[in-house]
Amino acid sequence: MTSNNSNIQNSDKKWKLFEVGFWVGYLFLTTTIGATSELIERERDGRTIQLFEPFLWEYSSGIFTLLLIPAILFVERHFPYSEKTWKSALAIHVFATIPYSLCHVTGMVWARKAVYYIMGLKYDFGNVPVELFYEWRKDALTYFFILAAIYTYRLFRAKKGGTATFPDKREKSGRTETARNFLVKQADNIFFIPFAEVDWIESAGNYVLLHCGEKSYMLRSTMKSVEKKLADEQFVRVHRTSIINTQKIKSIQTTRRGGGILYLLTGYSVPLSRHYRRNLNTLIKQ
Repeated sequence: MTSNNSNIQNSDKKWKLFEVGFWVGYLFLTTTIGATSELIERERDGRTIQLFEPFLWEYSSGIFTLLLIPAILFVERHFPYSEKTWKSALAIHVFATIPYSLCHVTGMVWARKAVYYIMGLKYDFGNVPVELFYEWRKDALTYFFILAAIYTYRLFRAKKGGTATFPDKREKSGRTETARNFLVKQADNIFFIPFAEVDWIESAGNYVLLHCGEKSYMLRSTMKSVEKKLADEQFVRVHRTSIINTQKIKSIQTTRRGGGILYLLTGYSVPLSRHYRRNLNTLIKQ
């Protein structure tokens, strides 16, 4: 047993490199396959095309898909899925595919026009309304594929990081005392994470995720149960899907409707629901 989890966790830098490498590698592979397939199909049909064109079409699309992944993460952070909010979250994400597609199409079209211009040629996007609808169908599928990959990756990270539990109450000095840390099991290792090291807690179906910096741990529990057990700590419910450590808040951005965004010291942003704003206000006053 050890209290030092740094010896059994992969470094944040390696995980970041893995994330970037995965998306760059995946998009490079799919765009290359798409470009070569286009060349082969056109050759079969006897249609002439310059060698650079299919690669320009595919790579311009892939590059702007890659650049827009942070935007998808931004929307997901503010409107996450959960058992109770999945319907409203799904509606918001479906709507988000429209500006996502417009940004993607605008970027790749101007990139293509620029390269064609340099090559002494002219790029024709075609019938704009028809082409926009055509591209939106593909972009919507890409948007939700990326979203699914993000959730799958988080669960993978959480399981690799370990599963957490609340330690049992213990007797001390003739009275019952509740431990002030989570017990985490990872493979054959067991270590503790003090409550104070948890930045925020996120609902994830039948589990909750304990976010500690770039590391996450799965805890089989409900948000209501976790909120109750952390009632005496510096934690407060700020959303149906989020509980936050108030000591980790860097700044608060509020809206006229009563909600807002909480920016953490770690760089993450967590939505603040107007229904739970009173909880935060009460704790701040205290």
